[in-house]
Amino acid sequence: MRGLGIGICDRDREYAYGVMQYMNRRRDLMVQCCAFTGMEAVRAAIREKHLDLILTGDLSQTEACEEGYFLDRVPCLFLSPLPEPGRGAVFKYQSLPALVHEVMRFLLKDPYPDDRECRFAVVFSPVGRCGKTRFAKAYATAAGGLYVGMEDFSGGSGTELLYLLKNGMTGPERLGELIRKEEGYSALLSSGVQFDIRCLSREDIEHLNEQLREIGSYGRVVYDLGAAAPEMPAILSLFDVIYMPVLEDPVSMAKKEQFCRVLRDMGLTDVLLKLRELRLPDSDEHGEEMKRAAKEALEEEAGFGGQEGKMEEDLSRPAGSFG
Repeated sequence: MRGLGIGICDRDREYAYGVMQYMNRRRDLMVQCCAFTGMEAVRAAIREKHLDLILTGDLSQTEACEEGYFLDRVPCLFLSPLPEPGRGAVFKYQSLPALVHEVMRFLLKDPYPDDRECRFAVVFSPVGRCGKTRFAKAYATAAGGLYVGMEDFSGGSGTELLYLLKNGMTGPERLGELIRKEEGYSALLSSGVQFDIRCLSREDIEHLNEQLREIGSYGRVVYDLGAAAPEMPAILSLFDVIYMPVLEDPVSMAKKEQFCRVLRDMGLTDVLLKLRELRLPDSDEHGEEMKRAAKEALEEEAGFGGQEGKMEEDLSRPAGSFG
């Protein structure tokens, strides 16, 4: 099960089909994309399946209002042939990673996510033994940021962080005293005991993020978060990006699908939008493969993407230039 439904409508069948293929094969995106060549087909599809966004070069059947364009209450994003398309539109012929980055920013209603002084990520998974902690530490190393350990159970020695949070004693100076220097990254650890994590609230995380932002020493903060907190998964909505490592076996896939279903049933569309699904190498945080996975994640966050082969090169050209 994929999280969000996106429809792309363009008279250029090859373009629409190519974008659909690219979005559906991006495992880090929790989306299911469908391609159409006419808006009547899109309208019929809206009655049969759930669509959260329509990308289209044809606005003739849409309704314009102050919030943007809509087709039967589904928001539309205009595929413009112009490099600087303006509000409510994206440049059609940019690279596919850049196009997807703009689409996700539109869905999140967050036009300048990379201009913040501090960006917060979280690594969470309904699946165990999937490399969650190793990736979080590798990400903190690659980003030159701070690792915040809030696992249900951890093997290391913890701190009194949760006690201080609950008693309003977490000023920037006190937090600075709790932060440790590890091999390649800085770390702020909780007690590492599930029974303490079960007392963690959404308000606690909001407050901790504010204090870490005030410290001003880290451009990236990554949480390694367990599932014991009672306000999960709503806590996940506090983060800019959510990395979800998964495994391929049937039991793990069923857990992932059930988790995504719960998010949709709870109306947590913002969480689904921020999910980035990961298949991680069997490597520790200092291994080259895990370092590469962390680096690629950071590049995709920034909208750089990677080389996606000939299909991406073709789709980045103006219409009529296909060979």
